[in-house]
Amino acid sequence: MVLEARDVELTNPRDTEEDVVQTIKKLSKKHTWSFLGEEGRRIGKILAGVDRHDEMAALAAWEDHLTKSLVFPFEAEISEYQERGPLQAGDRVAVKGISGVDDLYGIIVRLRYGRRRYDFPLCDLKVTDERSPNYQLVMDYAVWFANR
Repeated sequence: MVLEARDVELTNPRDTEEDVVQTIKKLSKKHTWSFLGEEGRRIGKILAGVDRHDEMAALAAWEDHLTKSLVFPFEAEISEYQERGPLQAGDRVAVKGISGVDDLYGIIVRLRYGRRRYDFPLCDLKVTDERSPNYQLVMDYAVWFANR
């Protein structure tokens, strides 16, 4: 459709500039993770009410959600290249529980590899059983961590 100036009638503004700013903030907050599709909708539910720029609050929300939702122990595989250390991409491990939160590495889990125990970033793991409810939870967390 093409309109010329003579086709448009002037009217009084419906919203104030402040109304527009508030609406943009509200919609931005609601749809922060929408660009990630279905994963983004699940992530948005977990982080509802958390300021996108407050990473520690987001990590606390993830820790709370994962503590309540993950079923331990579960088998996983190191999914990311490790520059150094005894664990390398492709190693299969048994994840025993959440050990804490780190501001650089995110959620840290306790795991076993052979007879040894390690603390390791959850974002670098992939659950081996794709039918396990843990699979989607860990995948959603890893997607969030990579896009935060």
